[in-house]
Amino acid sequence: MHSSTKFRGRGRGRVEYYNGDEIVFCKCGEPCGIVTSWTEINPARKFHGCHKYGKHGACDFCLWYDPPMCKRTNNILAKLLRNLRNAETENKNLKLELSKLKAKGSALWIVLALSWMMVFVLLFEYARRNQGAPNFRMLE
Repeated sequence: MHSSTKFRGRGRGRVEYYNGDEIVFCKCGEPCGIVTSWTEINPARKFHGCHKYGKHGACDFCLWYDPPMCKRTNNILAKLLRNLRNAETENKNLKLELSKLKAKGSALWIVLALSWMMVFVLLFEYARRNQGAPNFRMLE
């Protein structure tokens, strides 16, 4: 298997080629994964990052995989990303509000059921005391 090694930048890791395939290593000495940036500055731009990226103990190695995008594309993607995040936040808030309203609705049904039970208990107690069914006729 043919291999060669090349270093990029000052202490920023190394790149090895095995059978023409590029393998990038970070400062930790581990092979890097390709990660997608979702920042406003570089939305949807891929880069080689430490295999521990986003976790405690990750090195700060970053080597861009994709070329930079034009400013207009960058601005459009950044705006779409902001809109998506706003929609996700609104969705989360609406789900929370819905769950609170469902809890209130359940409590109201319980109160309604208990009040009707109380009405029936009072009617039957009235009937028992008066030795007959309650008179529901309208006043004449």
